[in-house]
Amino acid sequence: MADCTGTLLTISVAARVVNRSATTLRLWERRGLLSPVRDSSGRRLYRQQDVLKAAATIRRPFNDPLTGRFRMLEPDASRRKRGA
Repeated sequence: MADCTGTLLTISVAARVVNRSATTLRLWERRGLLSPVRDSSGRRLYRQQDVLKAAATIRRPFNDPLTGRFRMLEPDASRRKRGA
């Protein structure tokens, strides 16, 4: 379980803080960028510091080894709306 010290945010508030959707935060969780704690009802609670760090990581450009160019890390297009 993640360390629960610091400001804890619900998924909707955390998403607003980084101007992303709750679905995006769940995607970051599946990819290991976020590790929420759960309250007694099972709702996700995110540390504000972790959410800001994950958002900064996503925005950081990286060197694409296939092209040798820098590009922005983006969500996997294959996980977008299925059946579209």
